[in-house]
Amino acid sequence: MLQLVRVFSFVLLAQVPRTADGKPDLNGIWQTLNSAAWDIQDHSGQLGVPPGKGVVEGNEIPYQPWAATKKQENSANRNTADPA
Repeated sequence: MLQLVRVFSFVLLAQVPRTADGKPDLNGIWQTLNSAAWDIQDHSGQLGVPPGKGVVEGNEIPYQPWAATKKQENSANRNTADPA
């Protein structure tokens, strides 16, 4: 049985597209079908952003102080900084 699992795992890994350096190729179109497109943590509604339940278990991300500040800046400038 263990051998079958190993073979099956190898077949799945062999089908994953790879970059030139052997890492998984994650290029392509990625789409969220929930409110995580706006914020992956629980969030209240704002102009152009619907309220939503987050997808982070426990709803806490241990951001370093500089990263928390950057997240707030990105959120504040979302309408003008996001090219989409």
